[in-house]
Amino acid sequence: MNALIHQLLEYEDPMAANETMIEATLASLRDDLTEVKLDVRELRADNQLIRDKLHQSHLALNDKMEAIQTHLRDRMDAGFAASDRKTDALNTKIDAVNASLNAKIDGFNASLNTKIDSVNTSLTGKFDRLAQTVADVHSMQKAMLWIFGVTASFVAVAGTVVAVGKALRWF
Repeated sequence: MNALIHQLLEYEDPMAANETMIEATLASLRDDLTEVKLDVRELRADNQLIRDKLHQSHLALNDKMEAIQTHLRDRMDAGFAASDRKTDALNTKIDAVNASLNAKIDGFNASLNTKIDSVNTSLTGKFDRLAQTVADVHSMQKAMLWIFGVTASFVAVAGTVVAVGKALRWF
């Protein structure tokens, strides 16, 4: 374009050169505008192509993410199922141990109750004999007190009789 302007400036008639220069500039601008329009159309096509590729990448990424989510969800479900089976097996073992311990405790309690009942019977018999012995001792104490009382009374009466007899000179 600069070369065109230099050629136009070489004309001798400035008015003709001016018109020719304007026409040449307009022609050059039209060509440039056409080139810009073509470039814009190419850029729009490239932009559409890039958007399509981006959309395809996005769809492929979504498919991969869904596949990974499904895989992880399946693995988690399998892990939970295995955990549930282990928990159920452990609960079964715990229930069996619990039943065994309950049976042992019940047997121990029955044995202990039998021992307690025999000791209770033995102690009851001993307490009954002790109570009888205490009652017998109490009766003996009463009898001894009666005997002592009667003897003391007899001695007192005898002493009184002897004292009265001496006073009256019966002896």
